[in-house]
Amino acid sequence: MTKRHYLLREVSRIVGATPHRINYAIANGKLPETEERLNNHRLFTESDIMRIKAYFSQPIKVGRKPSK
Repeated sequence: MTKRHYLLREVSRIVGATPHRINYAIANGKLPETEERLNNHRLFTESDIMRIKAYFSQPIKVGRKPSK
């Protein structure tokens, strides 16, 4: 059984988010770094894609937290 890997461009098409937004979320610790790389390119697994889909499906929170 071979494990399928995807590049960032493929992941962005699947998820519907730009590559920049995915990179930004990874760089800021919102999404975990991928385990594998090939020639300094991230290799995403299907579980990574599911995690990314879940992250980008959440509503965007804007504004300040209410004061107590």
